Amino acid sequence: MSKSKSLILSCVLMMSGCALWGQGDKTPLTPLGQLNLCLRDEVNAALQDGTVAMYGNEATVRKVAETCLKKLKISDEFLQNTAYRNATALLTQSVGTSLK
Repeated sequence: MSKSKSLILSCVLMMSGCALWGQGDKTPLTPLGQLNLCLRDEVNAALQDGTVAMYGNEATVRKVAETCLKKLKISDEFLQNTAYRNATALLTQSVGTSLK
């Protein structure tokens, strides 16, 4: 094999390896992980658009939790309770709150 063919083959192999390396950490989220991600995004949106100031914390928590539960089609009672608890924690911005 000529030197130029070897160089081209090496470059192609390196590029395909780099493309695969970037896709390595694509583990799907668990239902709880999906719920927490949705809650975080909804709470941040409510804080930015003035929903919290307009309706207060309790109404916003209900709206955020119900939106995410409906969006993700969650019917599990444990996750439903977790949605309200985690939305409250995110909204009150409790320092050190973990959603694990």
